[in-house]
Amino acid sequence: MDHKWTFFCKDYRVALKKQLQYLKENQWGQWNISDLARAALVQRPYMSKVINLDGHLNDDQLYLCFQYLKFNEQECKYLKILHQYQRSQIKERKSLLKTELEQYRKQFQKVDQHLTSRKITREEEALFSLYFLNPNIQLVHMFLTIEQYRKDPLLILNHIDIHKEELTKALDVLIQLDVIEIQNESYRLLKENIYLPAESHLWKPYQTLVKNNGFLKAQQLTSELINSFAIVFSCSEDNWVLFREKMAAFIKTIESEVSNDKNPEVILQMNVDFLPWNKS
Repeated sequence: MDHKWTFFCKDYRVALKKQLQYLKENQWGQWNISDLARAALVQRPYMSKVINLDGHLNDDQLYLCFQYLKFNEQECKYLKILHQYQRSQIKERKSLLKTELEQYRKQFQKVDQHLTSRKITREEEALFSLYFLNPNIQLVHMFLTIEQYRKDPLLILNHIDIHKEELTKALDVLIQLDVIEIQNESYRLLKENIYLPAESHLWKPYQTLVKNNGFLKAQQLTSELINSFAIVFSCSEDNWVLFREKMAAFIKTIESEVSNDKNPEVILQMNVDFLPWNKS
């Protein structure tokens, strides 16, 4: 069971409570504090205090909770470190544990960690650099996920501001990358989605180019066709964590729906920027 929101938690007891609530809502059978207490070999009143942040578990009790609540290996490792951090009284050790926790959070709080689409490997970066540094090539790829454009790619020119020669070059690049192939005077799609991981050195220029391309397209569309929203606000650290968790869940939901969509008809671009002004 894989819930990346675990790595947003700053208290291991909050993670236990959230996981118990998740199991109640999404799994068959009864999931409650009484059974959790029984599994961890503690009294129910004490487990209730722990869940409500008024008590702590020892290492063995925490291990038994992990088993009952079905945390995966990475989640267990993170929560063990978090448990040690919360319980430690030695300043130097707490500092080392805090560094470990921050490394975990940086890794798993990236939005792309929530996606299941195939990410290119570090070895493939050079090969796919042209794909990610020319937004129109990726757009041509997405148009080819729709049957009418596979049959007649020239129709793409009605929607992207490029010349026929540029379209031909884009198609050639996609063939070279084994993204498409020619079949019976049409094109056959070999890869539907290719995703660039956030740790790639191409990530920032890729993001900038795609957003700029989208901005130019937005100038050509009527307001009825665009869902656009921008706001600046302040909130607590806890709410910031909550909002990032919900954003990640939202993006994962979209990916799931798109993956199951067998009749694509529209090419959409979504930009998500959730940035703090007073962090560095």
